[in-house]
Amino acid sequence: MDGETIIAILMGGALAGFSLFMVAYSFFRGESDRAPSPESSEESNDSESDAVGVGLESIYDSIDTLDLDFQLGNIPADQYREELLAYRLEAAAIIRERIESGNAPPELLLEQDVMDARATLSSLQVAETGWRSCPECDAPIPFGDVPCPHCGARPEADRTEATIPSTESARQE
Repeated sequence: MDGETIIAILMGGALAGFSLFMVAYSFFRGESDRAPSPESSEESNDSESDAVGVGLESIYDSIDTLDLDFQLGNIPADQYREELLAYRLEAAAIIRERIESGNAPPELLLEQDVMDARATLSSLQVAETGWRSCPECDAPIPFGDVPCPHCGARPEADRTEATIPSTESARQE
């Protein structure tokens, strides 16, 4: 045997030994040596911050499963709508608890601030112009019992506002 063959055999043996060592090490190392995965740390944060004990991720997974069952035809449309509404309400309650307790992620807090600003802007716009947005299509419509010219929807809030002054005036008489 010449020198090149001996070096090739030694290098191959060394690489094979190193590979076997790495495979064996990954199987036999202790649990404390392993770094926690990002998914498990998110789940632990969910369990710590949820007073109810159910994380948003599990609710989102349940919604995905429900959606898949509906698409496959395993559940009827009425049951799908009822269960979807229940999951959404449960998720909304958890989000509300997080916002109120201050444990909400920054994106939820930002979204809440944007919603508050839109509500304030909308009420100011209504007070200044006498117009409001249609609840169906967001087109501007005047106050009163006037249907939306775009979609034909009648705003419920206008009906109650229109009846409140008439009942108060009837009480005064």
